[in-house]
Amino acid sequence: MRWLFKALRVKGDVQAASRGPSAYAKRRTRRAAHRGLARFLRKL
Repeated sequence: MRWLFKALRVKGDVQAASRGPSAYAKRRTRRAAHRGLARFLRKL
């Protein structure tokens, strides 16, 4: 199941990259922020 999410994420990254570097960067930063938030919540 996890590979499916990974495939969808990669597909989204490719679409964002084709749209432009700013869209791709926005996706990357949002994902990084989400991951950091999840890690923070797990610590609480």
